[in-house]
Amino acid sequence: MTTGQVDFSVAGKVALVTGAASGIGRAISIRLAQAGSSLILIDIVDASDLAAELNATFIQCDVAREDQYAAAVKQAVALHGHIDILVNNAGISVSNESILDDSDAAYLRAFRVNTLGVVHGIRCVAPVMPTGSSIITISSLSSLVGAPLLGAYAASKAALAAVTRTSALELAPRGIRVNEVAPGAVRTAMNDSGAPFVERELAWVKAAGAFGRMAEPEEIAAVVHFLASDDCQMITGQTLVVDGGLTAGPSLGLLDALVEGDNK
Repeated sequence: MTTGQVDFSVAGKVALVTGAASGIGRAISIRLAQAGSSLILIDIVDASDLAAELNATFIQCDVAREDQYAAAVKQAVALHGHIDILVNNAGISVSNESILDDSDAAYLRAFRVNTLGVVHGIRCVAPVMPTGSSIITISSLSSLVGAPLLGAYAASKAALAAVTRTSALELAPRGIRVNEVAPGAVRTAMNDSGAPFVERELAWVKAAGAFGRMAEPEEIAAVVHFLASDDCQMITGQTLVVDGGLTAGPSLGLLDALVEGDNK
């Protein structure tokens, strides 16, 4: 590890980002490319325009299919020889039902993409990672606090903490770090949908969050950049919460509103 560097350099590294076409994955891809990494973009939808913009490689792949993932990694290694950074970002929210009304199919679909998609990434990519590499998984605040009407999504994301800690311990002898980032509400297409469950979440963030706003995708990308760099060699097996202080406690604004309500 080089001492004296304060820029969290990822220049010259090869990074594979899943779910790269939009939202957080797109922001992460742009951030790492601007920081000097060579990018392999993976998504089930077309991200070829972004790949052209970043001088990256796009490989269409369903992360829930291990055979497709393995083929994508084989293609990436043929181009670059190895992978230094894996960002497990691909994920879906499949239902907005109560636990009494939701289906097994919804839970199975959420786990296939959100949980097994990450397992497939670690299983396929870790063998081609050199010492000093970094695996970063995008989890969710819903894995740490209750998420009404998002049971299948929250359960599939909560499982990632166990995957992260276990793989961090198992891959440490290879010099590979494994961490996860748990964002709160982020300004993405899903959170612009206007769906009732989204409106409730945004009202909660506005009332209870220390900053009273959603995070921008670029703010999550900055945390991933930090964890991907060689400067973070002693951080592994951790969940880094990026929620604008939402889980730190009630905001002053919320407490003032509660007091005002009681005094009426």
